[in-house]
Amino acid sequence: NDLLVSGDQFIVIRKTTNTHTLLAGYHWFTDWGRDTMIAMRSLCIDAGREKVSKSILQTFLHYLDKGMIPNRFPDTTDDEPEYNTIDASLWLFVVLYEYYKTFGDKPFIKEVLPKLTDIIENHLKGTHYGIHQTEEGFLYGGEGIAQLTWRDARVGDVVVTPRHGCPVEIQALWYNTLKIYEALMAVTGISSPLSEEIKKTSKKLKKNFSTRFFNSKGYLNDVIYPNHKEDDSIRPNQIYVLSLPFKLLAKKQQKSVLKIVTDELYTPFGLRTLNIGHPDFKPVYKGNNWDRDHAYHQGTVWPFLLAEYFVAYAEVYGNTNKTKTYIHEQIIKLKNHFYHENGLHGVSEIFDGENPNEGKGTIQQAWSVGALIKLLSLTSSIDRIKK
Repeated sequence: NDLLVSGDQFIVIRKTTNTHTLLAGYHWFTDWGRDTMIAMRSLCIDAGREKVSKSILQTFLHYLDKGMIPNRFPDTTDDEPEYNTIDASLWLFVVLYEYYKTFGDKPFIKEVLPKLTDIIENHLKGTHYGIHQTEEGFLYGGEGIAQLTWRDARVGDVVVTPRHGCPVEIQALWYNTLKIYEALMAVTGISSPLSEEIKKTSKKLKKNFSTRFFNSKGYLNDVIYPNHKEDDSIRPNQIYVLSLPFKLLAKKQQKSVLKIVTDELYTPFGLRTLNIGHPDFKPVYKGNNWDRDHAYHQGTVWPFLLAEYFVAYAEVYGNTNKTKTYIHEQIIKLKNHFYHENGLHGVSEIFDGENPNEGKGTIQQAWSVGALIKLLSLTSSIDRIKK
């Protein structure tokens, strides 16, 4: 109940559109496409807020441009929305899938199907920022110094973790986008002119994924660069391959990936963005803008990733009573943080990579709060959560 009340703070009305939106964090973040899609799964859908969920989805779909929803809306009506995100449009399919499974709103799915078709069509033929499908069925993105994934830290023209190419979580999201589209088309009974191409693409992607991404060390490469060596640094983005509903890996491979993520990245406060043994690992998030941005995704712990980690854990080991008890034991430190540290009834944006204890970044982050709601909805009946 306290988490749901805390989550209410992020749901606001944007004056430029006069519709619901979701702020990413207090005190300085506005509404971002990626953050909104991820956080609303818990703050809106798991919480049973059907009208708010629909309002947010309608707004983002209204501003569709070449098959992409905005990464950021302008603060004034004089400015244009920004579209520098490769994953927000793909997350929208996951949100719609969960929305339908929760609320059963078939008329709304029928209403938005043409726009979903537009998203896929544009991604297949190519859209903003060099986003296009490769011969292997992967989704490529990247152009100039624009960073398109959530690890987007940049200081001036210096990109801290460049990911132009085929990032691992984008392939999982792309595959799920295609499979969810097929599932929603089946629900509505409507046929799509893209059906054959989608089947061909998803089959090709799944066939090539293990070969290119699952490496000899038993985990997933972070980025595949066409005609270049892959980035095999141990990163948390690979957890989405395990947590999203449609799987690209065999069970044995999933278990191997989860073990390495657990051994190298897991903390009770979230997942590290880079393992401690890597030469680029930054143990503490502090200092001036340059120092902070260079530590932001180089080891710093992010609580929002715990939701995906434990969903993956439950997928691999079963959502048994033992699993549920383990999850409740593991979130005790974040529960204490929520009630007693860095602000009442809030979950911070990030924690230090080496010794996570004190919250840093924003003192109240939407997807951090949402992660805890997701974990409670995973381990308890949804009726209990909504009381």
